[in-house]
Amino acid sequence: MKQLRHAVDLVGAEAVDAPPVARGRGIRTPQFLAAIARRDEALRAIAQHFPGLSQREAARKVRDVVSMYANGSWRRERTAVTCPTRHLGRVTAHCFEALKARDAVPSLGTTRAALSRYSLATDAGTL
Repeated sequence: MKQLRHAVDLVGAEAVDAPPVARGRGIRTPQFLAAIARRDEALRAIAQHFPGLSQREAARKVRDVVSMYANGSWRRERTAVTCPTRHLGRVTAHCFEALKARDAVPSLGTTRAALSRYSLATDAGTL
């Protein structure tokens, strides 16, 4: 708490106005949640390149594409701040964004969960 007050004092706000910060094991920070959301959005964009597949098949294809990119070009491009121009407009641009958000190939279950959250959101929007 002392560090939080010091940080708040540095920006010129009152320590009383600072929101409580939950810290500890199992607590996901807002930055972590934002990174997961960016990764999931990129995974859903990759899935758009495979229309007509079931959710399970699409998740498998998405994971395979991300895995191939991670084992190839990503090793050279991981330090780039923005997506290299040679990937723009291609599925690998979305792979770059997914890995830039979270530097790990998502599991099949994680990929399926990201795609199902999208399908539930679009189904709710059409009702």
